[in-house]
Amino acid sequence: MKADVDAVNDLGGTPLHSAVEMENYDMIQLLLDYRADPLIEDVMCCHAFAHASPDLIRAFRKRLPREILPTEDDDDEPWEVDLADLEYGPMLGSGAAADVFRGTWREADVAIKNITWAKARETEEKVAEFKRELDILVNLRHPNLMLFMGAFTKSRPLRLVTELCDGGALSSILYNRPDIEMTWQQKRKICFDTAKGIYYLHTNHPLIIHRDLKSQNLLLAHPFKGPM
Repeated sequence: MKADVDAVNDLGGTPLHSAVEMENYDMIQLLLDYRADPLIEDVMCCHAFAHASPDLIRAFRKRLPREILPTEDDDDEPWEVDLADLEYGPMLGSGAAADVFRGTWREADVAIKNITWAKARETEEKVAEFKRELDILVNLRHPNLMLFMGAFTKSRPLRLVTELCDGGALSSILYNRPDIEMTWQQKRKICFDTAKGIYYLHTNHPLIIHRDLKSQNLLLAHPFKGPM
């Protein structure tokens, strides 16, 4: 039996994507020896080395195609999106710090979050911290976490682009839909899915603590259907 070194998972990632994310130099070397394709892109249109550390890039520079190597003139962050690629649709919600819209990016349905910090609260230090958080988000991959797809930070408002969760917040079902009664199986699945997502964050390197876990921040991938 021959293994496919370029097999892709549900997010379009290959074994090489995983090896680079874990910074497993031996596995990267082995996959490249077996001619793994570093140009294959995942659902975020990122090749395996798109978010690799500078040290890792230097270690394998001679084995990588020229078109995926960073250049001295490439100042954009790996998660920076082109504003021209974003198309806004209807507003999905509004809060103290952001307005959220349905939209499209590269023909994919997405959620676009416009950060609405008051100017008095926005400082260079706060924006720098925001960008550091993006560097962490771009490497998170888990079926129970909303997929971060990119951001626009070159002008205001700052914008986040994420997977679109059509079901909305769990809170809207719990508090605004008295006509829907969840079964125990549905409640258990929501709890298990939440726990799996939190466990992934708590065992991530670096460790990530959510700090604001509540039903308003638990999003349903699809519109909720109560028991028949």
